Formats: sequence, structure tokens, C-alpha cells
Amino acid sequence: MNRENVFSKYLTRRHGGTEGRRSEILLQTLCLRLRANDVSVRNLPPRLRAFARNLAVILFFLFTLSLSAQSAAELDALLETNVVSAGMAARFVLGSLQLLPEGLSGEAAERAAYDMAQARGWVKAAAGDSITLKETAFLVMKAFELRGGIMYSIAKNPRYAYRELVYRKIIQGKSDPAMKISGRRLLHIIDRAHLFANAGLQGEGV
Repeated sequence: MNRENVFSKYLTRRHGGTEGRRSEILLQTLCLRLRANDVSVRNLPPRLRAFARNLAVILFFLFTLSLSAQSAAELDALLETNVVSAGMAARFVLGSLQLLPEGLSGEAAERAAYDMAQARGWVKAAAGDSITLKETAFLVMKAFELRGGIMYSIAKNPRYAYRELVYRKIIQGKSDPAMKISGRRLLHIIDRAHLFANAGLQGEGV
């Protein structure tokens, strides 16, 4: 899938012309190098390397969520959330892809995202219920239009979506398909999905 870079889409709309292009270059240099396995990041001490990548993820979401004070507050709240709800997961997955109407934030954005995801069959849990890792994986697979292997192509269910994202290294670390997820982990999954999709590595991990 050839997906236009979200930074470019946002900055072209917000700034336009030469100024937007300059801003895009600066942001991509800062964020994309930190998010990828750039040698300058790999050579940092472990704590600084983790901090740099966490910072890049936060910057990425601030820009894709339109840089408003409301968006920053939402991001802060998500980072402090130990158990993410289905509505919150939909809001950030779909929001990161700019699938929501412009101008929505807070509860309105969460409600619109959940309604869209539910209508398309991407989520089954109630908006206020916690979402599992396998359900999050299914939401991500569908929203990002990621192709899967033979079993996912046949079944197209959360169980095989989870296996696909583990195989693609979009889901990393200790995990279980039935576990609940934190806001911080949700952000990292979305970030990895963007790296995977933007790199065009539908057949490989990143």
C-alpha cells in the first residue's frame, strides 16, 4: 500500500508552499530518523535511545492530531491510561490516519471514531469496554488496510490479526492476545503500523 506521508498531508494543508516544505523536511528529519533504526539513534545509550524514540512517537501524534491544546491533553491522558477502551483505541487509530472529520476532538472525536469502526465491523466491544490486544490488532489491520497471510485472508478475525502483527513486529515485547493494553503500548503499535505502511513493506517486518 502506497500511503502518502501523514506529515506531508498535514503540513501541506496547514502551511502550503515553500514554508510547508521546509517544515516538512525539519519534522521528518527529527521524527522519522528517531522512529527508524537510524545509526545516530542506535549509538545512543539505552536510556537516551528509549527517550528519543518515545519523544518521536509523541511528536508524531501531536502533529497528526492537529497540534491543538485539546489534542495534547488527550495524548497526555492516553499516556496515563493503563487499560484502553475500544472507543479510545478507535479514536487514536483512525485519528492517526486522518479518517475522522476535521475539527473533532475529545469525546466527539472518540464517538465518531468508534461509530465508524463499529459500522465497518472493525470493533465489537462496547465503546467504554476495555479492548484486548487481539481486538486492537484487528482494528489496526483493517484501518491500515494491511494484507495478511493465508489464514488471516481466510478467517479475517482478531486471533489471526494478532498473529500477523506479531510476525510483522508491529506488536513487540511480552504479549498475549487476550491481554488488555495501556495507552503507551497502543501508541507504539500505531507508530509501528505507520512505519510498516509508509515503508511499503507489506511482505516484511520493520
